[in-house]
Formats: sequence, C-alpha cells, structure tokens
Amino acid sequence: MTVFYRGAGLDISDRTFRTSGRSYELDELTGIHIVHPPRTLPPAHRLHLAGGGALLAAVAAARLMHLVNGWATAVALGAACAVLGGACLRIRPRPWSLRAVYRSMPVTLYESSDAREFGRVRRALARARAFGES
Repeated sequence: MTVFYRGAGLDISDRTFRTSGRSYELDELTGIHIVHPPRTLPPAHRLHLAGGGALLAAVAAARLMHLVNGWATAVALGAACAVLGGACLRIRPRPWSLRAVYRSMPVTLYESSDAREFGRVRRALARARAFGES
C-alpha cells in the first residue's frame, strides 16, 4: 500500500481516503470538487464597519460645519481607522472544502481554512487517484 499523505487525522493511500471519522474507498468516490464559499461578514464585523462609517460621516459633517478644529478631526479619523482596521483584521479566512459523492451520498472529505495545507491534501488525492488508474 502506497501512502500519499499522512497528517493530523487524515491518511490518503492508493486505496483509501481515511479521516478520523470515516474511511472512503477511492474507486467509489465520484464527482470530487472544491467548494470555496463566498466571503461574508459576521454580524459583529458589520456593526464595526457601520459604526466606523457613521463616525467618519459625523466627523466630515462636523468639519464642514466648522464645529471642531483640525486636531479633533485628526483624532476622530484615527479612531475610525482603528475601528475599521480592527474589524478587518478579525475576519477569518474562508474554509476550503473538498467534497465528493460516495456510494450515492454527498460527503465532505476534507475542510480547512489553510490554503497551503488544503492544496497538499488535494494534490495527494489527485496523485492517489491517478496511481489507482494506472
């Protein structure tokens, strides 16, 4: 038996794709595809972005009406940038999913937010399937 990938809870050989919970025979996997869901912001991040935008609008309106001096405007803009930057830094990467059909049932073979590790698993599966066909 040739092993193409061995990682935390995952083994890919020339015959099986084995996770910590299941084992799939490679010759029974069909319709293998990658799913990369669209980026969406969680509600908390939307709130940060909306608050930062409202702060920017309030500072701009106050500046236009000459209600604050230049220093206050600079501080408010700095605070708004910090809020927006913090919200953007906390956005988690989207998970990549490797899905297939196994014995007429759709299954998720592997899922990861680490694009590099996901690529390794995807390539190992492709090599294992090509090895089994030869």
